[in-house]
Amino acid sequence: MHTPLAANLYNRHRFPAEIISHSVWLYDIIHGARDYLWRTVDQDGHVLDMLVQQRRDKEAAKTFFRKLLKRLAYVPRVIVTDQRKSYRAPVRELLPGVEHRQHRY
Repeated sequence: MHTPLAANLYNRHRFPAEIISHSVWLYDIIHGARDYLWRTVDQDGHVLDMLVQQRRDKEAAKTFFRKLLKRLAYVPRVIVTDQRKSYRAPVRELLPGVEHRQHRY
């Protein structure tokens, strides 16, 4: 079986090869400015969506969740995020019936 080149380059790294490659590509475009990579993964580990923003506040989270919900054909039953406080309000406003779990990692 043939493995992709990116998977071989980033073997034994903490993050998946797809995320590392995307971040390196963005670093070349944004010339070293700090941006945040938002990523959505389903229960099987498949990446549903990625978005890069300069902010990581409530408005940025709202934008990310709106973009995600447009692409999904269903409403998720549970959303799991890290413990960032800026996630709470957008999840309550945009997805009132969805259970929101916050974990450290």
